[in-house]
Amino acid sequence: MATGGPHSSIYASGDAGVYASQDGGKTFKMVYSKSFYSALTVSAAQPTTLYGKTGIDIYRSTNGGQSWNKLPELNGSFSTLTASPTAAQQAYLTLNYPVTVYRLDQAGSWVSLTPKS
Repeated sequence: MATGGPHSSIYASGDAGVYASQDGGKTFKMVYSKSFYSALTVSAAQPTTLYGKTGIDIYRSTNGGQSWNKLPELNGSFSTLTASPTAAQQAYLTLNYPVTVYRLDQAGSWVSLTPKS
């Protein structure tokens, strides 16, 4: 589950797809049924921008989860995904192996923030 903050939608992903609550979590409505994500994160800067993680890919939705676009591929074992709190088009992703921190920049490319050994 994820939310962009107070008074924002709450999103959840399960086997059947992605759900959204517009009433503080009292009820949820399916907004996307073609896939589900192992993790969701929402931009506080733009609460209708979500990022979803599968085992091998990262996706972004800019319309509250109703449609998703695959982001550029990365090789490695994904760990934590989080949306930038100040820029909706940016996200951060850590990899377990090799241990790396990436930022999705405004142009839609992953940039390593981890020094090379």
